[in-house]
Amino acid sequence: MTASSSSNGPLVEVEKGEEKPTGIKLLVLGDSGVGKTSLTQRFVHDTVPGGHSPTIAYDIDFKTHTILDLRTVKFTIVDTAGLERYPYNK
Repeated sequence: MTASSSSNGPLVEVEKGEEKPTGIKLLVLGDSGVGKTSLTQRFVHDTVPGGHSPTIAYDIDFKTHTILDLRTVKFTIVDTAGLERYPYNK
């Protein structure tokens, strides 16, 4: 067990590896050509794509990240096309 503190309260004991990952879903919206794909690729793969083609409809990526060796967070990131013709942008 490890003890951790947060700004919201006292020390809390957390058993390493016991908790299920917290799921967070991110939907990236914006106008066409503003860098949504570059932002998501930087976050997920730690690279910035050069000269990539525009996203058609959407692209889904996943990343699991451990915060302070205590909490595992699983991100589901939906990178959307910046076109109005797709219904999820309305």
